Amino acid sequence: LEVLKVASYLVVMNQSSPYGCCGFGRSRHPEKVDRRTAIHWAFTNAIVQLQGLRSEHAARHASAGDFVRRHRISSPLALRIRRYIGSSGPECVRDTNADALRRSSIELIVDLLEEMRVPAFSAHPFFVNLRAKHPHLVRELCQEALQPLLRHPDQLVFRAGDVSSRMYVLISGHALY
Repeated sequence: LEVLKVASYLVVMNQSSPYGCCGFGRSRHPEKVDRRTAIHWAFTNAIVQLQGLRSEHAARHASAGDFVRRHRISSPLALRIRRYIGSSGPECVRDTNADALRRSSIELIVDLLEEMRVPAFSAHPFFVNLRAKHPHLVRELCQEALQPLLRHPDQLVFRAGDVSSRMYVLISGHALY
């Protein structure tokens, strides 16, 4: 980016030189743009695009950092998330590494879901023992079976006597049963 800024500066300085005032380097046809102006426009366009990519990259990292802090994700997993974001931007994806990125994203999502959802189970001895004996089962349970259900404070989840097809786990807040 700095190299492009310097090159753009040199083009601007060259255009504002005394030779530019005398018509040196200008196109013979007024409707056409001379070569230096075209190069200047190309450099300016490249700088704007690179600044856009940089701000998009910073926004992705800020969003991920906010998510990691809000959900209290462990440092090793947060580092993996930052590395994945750094290697999965539109400027980094190629045909050769698309499959590897897809596989690593699935593994990362499974690890993230496990880390976010297992603490809800860790209070109950059944799930603690299940995780100790069958960690892969709890990992799959966190990925496939658990689905968040967000409710307002006064919203009813179920009534006494209702037949339920699922189990509810209260992660935070208060409930009246």
